[in-house]
Amino acid sequence: SGRFLQHIGAVGQGPEEYVSAKAIQPVEKEHSLYVMDYFGRKMTVYDFDGRFLHSFKLPEETWMDNFRYKNGKIYYLTTGNSVMPDLYCYDVQAARMDTLCKRDREMGTEGFMGQTFTYDLDDCLYMFHYFNDTVYRVGENRIEPAWLFQTGKMKWSYDELTLTADFTTKVRPDGPRVQIFDLFETKGYAFAFYTVSKYDGEQMKPFMALYDKKQDLFYPHTNLVSPNACLSVDKGRRLMKTSVPGSLYAIREAADLAGKEGFEMIKEDDNPVLLRYACE
Repeated sequence: SGRFLQHIGAVGQGPEEYVSAKAIQPVEKEHSLYVMDYFGRKMTVYDFDGRFLHSFKLPEETWMDNFRYKNGKIYYLTTGNSVMPDLYCYDVQAARMDTLCKRDREMGTEGFMGQTFTYDLDDCLYMFHYFNDTVYRVGENRIEPAWLFQTGKMKWSYDELTLTADFTTKVRPDGPRVQIFDLFETKGYAFAFYTVSKYDGEQMKPFMALYDKKQDLFYPHTNLVSPNACLSVDKGRRLMKTSVPGSLYAIREAADLAGKEGFEMIKEDDNPVLLRYACE
């Protein structure tokens, strides 16, 4: 409903505070909220009433910038331009860290950082890294290939992303290139959010692709439509996914919705508006 509930935690350097909330994840089963304090170098845990529960140190990997909690374990993710990303698994109760996969190259002079994306499906965690075509299923102590994501000739090469001393690329692309910025999957569908470097005169044009797993049909450009609002994937209006299964979120300007059917309560200065789409 969009109704404010409460503040959780406080900014500071105290034992029950955090310096910077780089990433957060609510855990319904535990009734707790995990806050990754990147600059404070710790994970701080609160309950849903805002009370401090406990905290523990982050691994000493300075490029680590995201995490996912799953069944008592924290999977730490890193940014880099290796084919295989760094993926660490921390058992919270045993306080033990395991390495599930490790990068195979150091980032060079590329002007683009490869991201690692994750999502949940059927109580399993999936992972996709930009410089690898494989979507992996994350197990207890290993990863295994789940399916292949093919971009063909539209995939960036390292040389096309490498910057020279005058900040130009080492090799100029001979055509448009695809940059994936998120994945999302339900039992019946798979979504891929991506940009095309040059499309109809526009730079980095965003799109959303849809794969119908039941019908085995692929649609490279789709939008979400509801009775009250059509959600197109435009610049500045990218979709977001959270740990809520089957849910996609989008931030919209109030002026685009005010006065329309279903949004009578919204005024033009009620920014931002957060929309939730439930995907079966």
